[in-house]
Amino acid sequence: MTVTTLTNGVDRVPYVGVRPFRAEENAQFHGRDREGSEVAALWRGNPLTLLTGAAGTGKTSLISADLLTRAGSVGEVLPIGRLVRPTSGPIAALPAHNPYSLALLASWFPAEYVSTLAGRTLADLVRRRYPQTAQSGGRPAFAVVDQAEQLFDAVARQAERSAFLAELTEALNRLPGLRLLVAVRDGHADGYRLADPAVFTLRPFDRESATEAIRRPALAAGRPFEAGAADVVVSGVNGATATAVEPVLLQVGCSRLWSSLPRATPLIGRDDVTRYADFDRWLADFCGAAVARTAMDHDVDAGLLISWLRRTSGLTLRSALDAGIPARALRALEDRHVLKAGDDGYRLQHERLAGPLRGLRVSDLGPPLATTGAEQLMLTTQALGDDDFDQARRHAEEALRLSGDDLRARAQAESALGDIAFLRGDHEAAESHYETAAEFSETFADPQVVSRLLTAVGRTLLAQEREAEAVNRLRAAVRRQPGDLTFQIELGRALSRSGQLRTAVAVLSDVLAVNGDTPDALQARGELFADLGQATEALRDLDRVRSSGRPVARAARALALATLRDHSAAHAEIDAALADAPGNGPVLLYAARALELEGDRAAATELAHRAGAATDPPLSRPQRAEVQRLLRPDPDAPPG
Repeated sequence: MTVTTLTNGVDRVPYVGVRPFRAEENAQFHGRDREGSEVAALWRGNPLTLLTGAAGTGKTSLISADLLTRAGSVGEVLPIGRLVRPTSGPIAALPAHNPYSLALLASWFPAEYVSTLAGRTLADLVRRRYPQTAQSGGRPAFAVVDQAEQLFDAVARQAERSAFLAELTEALNRLPGLRLLVAVRDGHADGYRLADPAVFTLRPFDRESATEAIRRPALAAGRPFEAGAADVVVSGVNGATATAVEPVLLQVGCSRLWSSLPRATPLIGRDDVTRYADFDRWLADFCGAAVARTAMDHDVDAGLLISWLRRTSGLTLRSALDAGIPARALRALEDRHVLKAGDDGYRLQHERLAGPLRGLRVSDLGPPLATTGAEQLMLTTQALGDDDFDQARRHAEEALRLSGDDLRARAQAESALGDIAFLRGDHEAAESHYETAAEFSETFADPQVVSRLLTAVGRTLLAQEREAEAVNRLRAAVRRQPGDLTFQIELGRALSRSGQLRTAVAVLSDVLAVNGDTPDALQARGELFADLGQATEALRDLDRVRSSGRPVARAARALALATLRDHSAAHAEIDAALADAPGNGPVLLYAARALELEGDRAAATELAHRAGAATDPPLSRPQRAEVQRLLRPDPDAPPG
């Protein structure tokens, strides 16, 4: 029998192992009183505070088990924010959005449907929920972005990163009552120096704090360490002479020791630690589990990973890539606290791991811990962030396999496969996966999920120019969720793409009659008014969404201004829209039409040619007909 703690009839180890502490485990969280007090003071007193430190130093634990409680005593506290979210809803059903902003909003406001958050700004949503943040001197709102280094994981998203950081800056500028804490690994903190932030760097434990983190949970559990016994644990985990103690490795050693001790041990002494502890084996198991899971998740040979890690020096990204190890596998080993990233590459989380790694063999690994469908969907999201569609599909297919007879899980996996196909431009395959996901979702009677999937199907049908079918699917989505305005907005857009402009205006006007401040409906109706030549009405709507700076809205505004013969202002909008979206078909077409009204036939013709060839996005069928009109020698003459 081994030592455990009986709580409500359930045995519990008073150490958390490799995972972070949770908010409800604050009574077990020790050794960070000074750091918690200092960071909390900075957070209260500054608009932006950066909590930096290497992986495994305990930033997430400090936030969850200490700082949230301190903040809650003096202000409102938002749920912990993240920048990556699992693939939980069809991408094709979402309005245009920044994936980082959407993930953060979805974690800050988990009760909101994701579709209602897409395209909204951080400042607007926080102000709507916490209006006191618009003024200084009131009760502040405390918000966290944890694991903020994820912003820099996807190499292909520079524009989205920049836009997200601009949104954060806007929120800090507009909301003096917002207090933002960004927890980010060393090496990425400079990316968040937005507004002269306060900075606190979390270091590993010193030996005294490490001893406290060992002794106090055991004391509370009723089986204390005798004097000096906790020091033996620190030396076993960290080495006898090293002064910096890695919190994650300390938790690994303590949790394994606690589970190895006989239940009858009333007081844990030095002899008990010496007799029952095997720190080398436990740390080898820790490394082996991380290697095995990384190898499985990222399709890398485990022996190759072990061989590369044994170098202990020269652990650079280039050396890994040359060995056939992808960058995402290194990030996984950092997330699992085997590696640390530095300015000159990688190094082991702690030199103490070098010995266990030298003795680690592939045959020692055993099977990796069982994965779950939810974990595979998160890996799908990460692979999509790297634009690695093949890897994303492999994870989504594994999630589907693991779902078994769980129809909700099968629907999520099919939806993820639809996302991958949609992003690859395979709209027929995306349609099939989304339809299958909708059928599964019908069985567990979640009309919101079904409506989102039907909306995604409608989007794929529009991409295939099957407009009538798309309108039918979107009408079905609206029937299931008549109170959700996002589906009505998508129906209005589908009607517009099918050439039913005035019907689309009527649908969007119904949306705005319910909520007159819906940005997507205002923009969509404003664009339609510009198409219909109703310039005053177009400007009325588009002026209300000018802060979004969306290129299509600016180009539509240019057409409305040109209709009113304000050609100078129209040129300014055209220049701005084309600078941001030079390959956007609707932007180019609006610009061509505006220049036609000005009388510049040559420029209008050139832009019309570009609009017809554009792919980001391409034009709809009615828009292509407008291009053909512009390209006729006499655009005002009927087609012959």
